[in-house]
Amino acid sequence: TEEFNILVDPYGNKLIAPGRATSYYFNLISENYTDTYVNLTFDEVNEANIPMRFRLISNGEYLVGSANEWVSIDELYAYDLCIKAYEEESFRLDWIWVDNDEFDTALGIKGTDTYTIKFTVESFFK
Repeated sequence: TEEFNILVDPYGNKLIAPGRATSYYFNLISENYTDTYVNLTFDEVNEANIPMRFRLISNGEYLVGSANEWVSIDELYAYDLCIKAYEEESFRLDWIWVDNDEFDTALGIKGTDTYTIKFTVESFFK
Protein backbone atom coordinates (compact mmCIF):
# COMPACT_ATOMS: atom_id res chain seq x y z
CA THR A 1 0.00 0.00 0.00
CA GLU A 2 1.37 3.37 -1.03
CA GLU A 3 -0.03 6.87 -0.87
CA PHE A 4 0.62 9.58 -3.45
CA ASN A 5 -0.76 13.10 -3.54
CA ILE A 6 -1.88 13.26 -7.16
CA LEU A 7 -4.00 16.37 -6.54
CA VAL A 8 -0.93 18.61 -6.14
CA ASP A 9 1.80 19.25 -8.73
CA PRO A 10 5.54 19.00 -7.89
CA TYR A 11 5.55 22.71 -6.99
CA GLY A 12 2.73 22.38 -4.45
CA ASN A 13 0.03 23.90 -6.67
CA LYS A 14 -3.41 22.36 -6.23
CA LEU A 15 -4.69 20.48 -9.27
CA ILE A 16 -8.29 20.58 -8.15
CA ALA A 17 -10.37 23.73 -8.55
CA PRO A 18 -13.84 24.67 -9.79
CA GLY A 19 -14.15 24.09 -13.53
CA ARG A 20 -10.65 22.67 -13.83
CA ALA A 21 -9.89 19.36 -15.55
CA THR A 22 -6.59 17.60 -14.85
CA SER A 23 -5.02 14.20 -15.45
CA TYR A 24 -2.83 11.70 -13.64
CA TYR A 25 -0.75 9.24 -15.66
CA PHE A 26 0.38 5.87 -14.36
CA ASN A 27 1.73 2.60 -15.71
CA LEU A 28 1.21 -0.97 -14.59
CA ILE A 29 3.95 -3.46 -15.42
CA SER A 30 3.73 -7.23 -15.51
CA GLU A 31 7.00 -8.77 -14.39
CA ASN A 32 5.51 -12.23 -14.62
CA TYR A 33 6.09 -14.99 -17.15
CA THR A 34 2.32 -15.22 -17.67
CA ASP A 35 -0.37 -12.63 -18.31
CA THR A 36 -1.45 -10.64 -15.27
CA TYR A 37 -5.02 -9.44 -14.82
CA VAL A 38 -5.95 -6.39 -12.79
CA ASN A 39 -9.01 -4.78 -11.29
CA LEU A 40 -8.96 -1.03 -10.72
CA THR A 41 -11.37 0.38 -8.16
CA PHE A 42 -11.75 3.93 -6.92
CA ASP A 43 -13.19 5.57 -3.83
CA GLU A 44 -13.28 9.06 -2.41
CA VAL A 45 -13.44 11.00 0.83
CA ASN A 46 -15.67 13.92 -0.08
CA GLU A 47 -17.52 15.26 2.93
CA ALA A 48 -18.25 18.58 1.20
CA ASN A 49 -19.80 16.81 -1.82
CA ILE A 50 -17.48 18.52 -4.28
CA PRO A 51 -18.96 17.70 -7.71
CA MET A 52 -16.09 15.65 -9.13
CA ARG A 53 -16.40 13.60 -12.34
CA PHE A 54 -13.94 11.19 -13.97
CA ARG A 55 -12.90 9.13 -16.95
CA LEU A 56 -10.24 6.45 -17.36
CA ILE A 57 -8.17 5.86 -20.49
CA SER A 58 -5.70 3.08 -21.29
CA ASN A 59 -3.42 3.20 -24.32
CA GLY A 60 -5.60 5.86 -25.94
CA GLU A 61 -8.93 4.04 -25.46
CA TYR A 62 -11.62 5.02 -22.98
CA LEU A 63 -12.25 2.34 -20.38
CA VAL A 64 -14.72 4.53 -18.46
CA GLY A 65 -16.41 7.63 -19.81
CA SER A 66 -15.70 9.12 -23.22
CA ALA A 67 -14.45 12.31 -24.83
CA ASN A 68 -17.81 13.90 -23.99
CA GLU A 69 -18.88 11.87 -20.94
CA TRP A 70 -17.63 12.11 -17.36
CA VAL A 71 -18.79 9.69 -14.66
CA SER A 72 -19.22 9.76 -10.89
CA ILE A 73 -16.82 7.95 -8.57
CA ASP A 74 -19.38 5.14 -8.23
CA GLU A 75 -19.10 4.42 -11.95
CA LEU A 76 -15.30 4.60 -12.02
CA TYR A 77 -13.86 1.06 -12.13
CA ALA A 78 -12.29 -1.37 -14.56
CA TYR A 79 -12.24 -5.12 -14.10
CA ASP A 80 -10.37 -7.98 -15.68
CA LEU A 81 -7.80 -5.91 -17.57
CA CYS A 82 -5.03 -8.04 -19.09
CA ILE A 83 -1.40 -7.00 -18.95
CA LYS A 84 0.63 -9.32 -21.14
CA ALA A 85 3.66 -11.10 -19.65
CA TYR A 86 6.62 -8.71 -19.26
CA GLU A 87 4.67 -5.81 -20.77
CA GLU A 88 3.46 -2.43 -19.55
CA GLU A 89 0.06 -0.74 -19.82
CA SER A 90 -0.34 3.03 -19.67
CA PHE A 91 -3.32 4.67 -17.98
CA ARG A 92 -4.65 8.20 -17.63
CA LEU A 93 -7.14 9.18 -14.95
CA ASP A 94 -8.92 12.44 -15.81
CA TRP A 95 -10.96 14.43 -13.32
CA ILE A 96 -12.98 17.61 -13.44
CA TRP A 97 -14.63 19.69 -10.75
CA VAL A 98 -17.99 20.46 -12.33
CA ASP A 99 -18.40 24.22 -12.01
CA ASN A 100 -21.26 25.56 -9.85
CA ASP A 101 -20.68 29.22 -8.96
CA GLU A 102 -22.85 29.44 -5.83
CA PHE A 103 -21.55 26.17 -4.35
CA ASP A 104 -17.94 26.92 -5.33
CA THR A 105 -18.08 30.36 -3.74
CA ALA A 106 -19.43 28.91 -0.48
CA LEU A 107 -16.61 26.33 -0.38
CA GLY A 108 -14.03 29.02 -1.15
CA ILE A 109 -15.27 31.22 1.67
CA LYS A 110 -15.20 28.30 4.09
CA GLY A 111 -11.75 27.28 2.85
CA THR A 112 -11.34 24.16 4.95
CA ASP A 113 -12.85 21.35 2.88
CA THR A 114 -10.68 18.61 1.44
CA TYR A 115 -11.03 15.98 -1.27
CA THR A 116 -9.27 12.61 -1.36
CA ILE A 117 -9.37 10.02 -4.11
CA LYS A 118 -8.20 6.48 -3.44
CA PHE A 119 -7.58 3.78 -5.97
CA THR A 120 -6.78 0.14 -5.59
CA VAL A 121 -5.00 -2.15 -8.02
CA GLU A 122 -5.76 -5.82 -7.46
CA SER A 123 -3.77 -8.27 -9.57
CA PHE A 124 -4.47 -11.95 -10.23
CA PHE A 125 -3.80 -14.80 -12.66
CA LYS A 126 -6.24 -16.89 -14.66
